[in-house]
Amino acid sequence: MNLSQFRFKIDKTHVCDEDNVLLLVLVSSAPAHSNERNAIRQTWARPDQEVKVLFLLGDVVDETLQNRIAEEDSLFGDIVQGNFIDSYRNMTYKSVMSMKYVAYRCRTTKFVLKCDDDVFVNMPLMKVFLKHDLRYLPSGDYAFCSVNVDMPVIRSSVGEEAKWYVSYDEWPRETYPIYCAGWYVIMRTSTAVKVYAQAQETPFFWIDDVFLTGIVTEQLGHFIFVDMNKFTVPRDRWQLVVNGTFNEPFLFGSINMLPVMIRSFWGQVLSKPVRSSLFDNTSFTRNVN
Repeated sequence: MNLSQFRFKIDKTHVCDEDNVLLLVLVSSAPAHSNERNAIRQTWARPDQEVKVLFLLGDVVDETLQNRIAEEDSLFGDIVQGNFIDSYRNMTYKSVMSMKYVAYRCRTTKFVLKCDDDVFVNMPLMKVFLKHDLRYLPSGDYAFCSVNVDMPVIRSSVGEEAKWYVSYDEWPRETYPIYCAGWYVIMRTSTAVKVYAQAQETPFFWIDDVFLTGIVTEQLGHFIFVDMNKFTVPRDRWQLVVNGTFNEPFLFGSINMLPVMIRSFWGQVLSKPVRSSLFDNTSFTRNVN
């Protein structure tokens, strides 16, 4: 990576000291999103011996905001902050920081979930999925996520798509490699360590999900993508979850969930028994590059 002299401005060195940690969750969060972080803390990230949850932030120039972040961390002890400016074009640094944290601080956990701070995780069923459904998972490097295949590169610098404009100098191909939509991805910890190592040898690209789970994994080779869309609640079916009539198994809510929705989903999860398997009468699709 082309970021020189990286360091953790706020660090957590003993999160994974316990031997029984099943899952490390690394939540990419905007510095000012304390409400979003609190919604997660109060719902699916409640204290659990098998699951550790940390929030990843970049640096800020606003001293008042930095003081609030420090106070929040002193209260909850779950923030990791890098010394790069937290901005849209620096999201790749935050994503690579998450893998660096795994490699340097948390190799003993079995799985890693990287997600955004507007994501709902059905944690009781997630634990079933990891402990039981994946217990016979063959060896190899996997990414469980919402998979994007043959996504075209945006070449228009005007209109709504301008935000995603990429020049031919930045990326000469017309499509991106297969990659995970950036709002959630599950990997084995050993895979995350490999991804971090390969990222150090890969030229910087500013679209973080394309970089980390597309360009980097393409260079690793033999990477297996498992599409989890059928276990992700579509936005047009949110209300069915809230009123208790959504009976399909799900691990994730949809993208861009507000704190009030995350709390509503959690209430419904707690009101129902936990399934013994995610895959009752279902199957999933693997896409291999």
